[in-house]
Amino acid sequence: MKKIAILLSLLFVSSCSFGGNKGQIKHQITRCWNIDGFDKKYSDSRVLLHLNLNKDGSVDKLSIIDSKCDKLTKDECDKFVNTTIEAVRKSSPIQNLFVDQYEDWKEINLNFDPSYILAVKAST
Repeated sequence: MKKIAILLSLLFVSSCSFGGNKGQIKHQITRCWNIDGFDKKYSDSRVLLHLNLNKDGSVDKLSIIDSKCDKLTKDECDKFVNTTIEAVRKSSPIQNLFVDQYEDWKEINLNFDPSYILAVKAST
């Protein structure tokens, strides 16, 4: 089941309108995002993170801009938010970024939205 979720997350990321280095960043972080144990009540949840990256792709700073967990308890929301932070930590340093375009990707906001992955997971 975990492999299915990872493959689906890769499909989701590749369908995003994110391109170039930003797409690469999103792709690598999403691959590390573990949503095992999440069910459909998590599908309305979102986390928006702000990242500052170093030229080597390592994460310099990470902050939570916003989170939405309307259908979750506080503990479930904390768990959800922590999975996004853990995904960023596991993926650092981000590989294969164009250093000559560093100004374009040194700061990035990422929205973690499990709705697509959970919808496909529920139908399998």
